[in-house]
Amino acid sequence: MSYTNSELVKKHFVFPESLIFPQREIPILLEGTDWKELSGNGIADGSLKVKAQRDYLPVKEEFQLTETGEAPVYADIVPGSLTVAGDSSLGTIYRENIDYYFDYLGNRLKRLPGGLIGEGATVAVWYFRYHLYHEGTDFVADYQQGRIRRLAGGNIAAGQRVFVDFDIPLGSLNDAVFEQAVSEASSIIEREIDPGGAFGADETLQTAATFLAASLLCRIAAAGVNTARADWLKLSESYRNDYENLLKPFRTAVNRLNPPTRT
Repeated sequence: MSYTNSELVKKHFVFPESLIFPQREIPILLEGTDWKELSGNGIADGSLKVKAQRDYLPVKEEFQLTETGEAPVYADIVPGSLTVAGDSSLGTIYRENIDYYFDYLGNRLKRLPGGLIGEGATVAVWYFRYHLYHEGTDFVADYQQGRIRRLAGGNIAAGQRVFVDFDIPLGSLNDAVFEQAVSEASSIIEREIDPGGAFGADETLQTAATFLAASLLCRIAAAGVNTARADWLKLSESYRNDYENLLKPFRTAVNRLNPPTRT
């Protein structure tokens, strides 16, 4: 029997509609033309980017930092390939996270206070840039199912390792996922606490089942993201603890064995 429902569980997952979980630099091997799963809960439409490093000559640019100490840099930089110097002669090479910080999501270089880069300075930047593959030519994507497959006539070689970026929207925790969590939670309670259906519509069991379903959903969310995974797992553990505390009165107490007596 069902001790809770999707609507009750959804009340514990009220987030802004725009909330997404960005996934970046996820390595995958595209072997053959079979589908490769990226996220079992779907990905945001148009957010998929497939890339690989194919150029081994660095790009060089020069930027003057703004009043806020920032400068925009080309997107799709290979992580770890950035070199920032005072000028083209490389006489002074600046240190990442000491003299500057680079935001790979926003593609912006930012001067750090206390570092060697002065206010309004001009810096020389070298980096490697990813080659981007084209959807419909090199690969196709199923955004609803969160998967990708290589196209035989494209530029991605069979067995080639590529990196993918994509966003997981909160909405990817769809009705089917909620219903599955409700079903699993109810099955656990029925098996462990109420095998004979004696408690039925007990309000405390309903709350416990809701908490357990929420805990299961948090673990699903943690498995589907790279960022904020620890937060989802911590929330899952919190819901699980609340569930266990609510069930204490329902669990059959274990009677201690009487000590042996001399006859």
